[in-house]
Amino acid sequence: MTAVDTVMTIVEKTALMKAYPVFGAVPTESLAMLAARTQERHYDAGDYIFREGEPNRATVLVVEGRLEVRKRGQFFRIVDAGTGFGQLELREGDPHTVSVIALTHTHVVWISVEELLDSVLDYPEIGVGLIRLLATRVQEQLDHVMQLEEEIARLVARLREAGVPLPGEVREASRSGEVREPSRSGAQPE
Repeated sequence: MTAVDTVMTIVEKTALMKAYPVFGAVPTESLAMLAARTQERHYDAGDYIFREGEPNRATVLVVEGRLEVRKRGQFFRIVDAGTGFGQLELREGDPHTVSVIALTHTHVVWISVEELLDSVLDYPEIGVGLIRLLATRVQEQLDHVMQLEEEIARLVARLREAGVPLPGEVREASRSGEVREPSRSGAQPE
């Protein structure tokens, strides 16, 4: 920790956590107990918070700074201050499927998987918050899939309007004798 790194009080950590949707319904006293079990960590730009393949150890809440999430070395998403990141689908010790890198000096509240799960057992409201968060994310993904399906349908319609046969339609048409596909040697079948 350097001279510019700040240290938060339990009250500040509790207030920060209360602002996150997953913890919003948790009684303040219960949240203060979890806040007391967290750690603060500071990372410089370029530092890894998690590396893909390393064991899962924690969820982080970003107090200040900006993180980049990468999957197989490729950009996946940005995590800004006021949001969090963790792989709740992983058990403690399972390998991370993404890497998380600080883009700027970043201050996080580190909640170990063990502490988070113990808190769920102690305070079911945290579990309910996690379920709501996950349900929201699933719905967001379903909405995204529906948008992609609509875009695919529009593209298929444009291809049909342009007279471009779709791969499945080419095979079906060739069986009925309407369109002939080239044979594997490149010659047209007789």
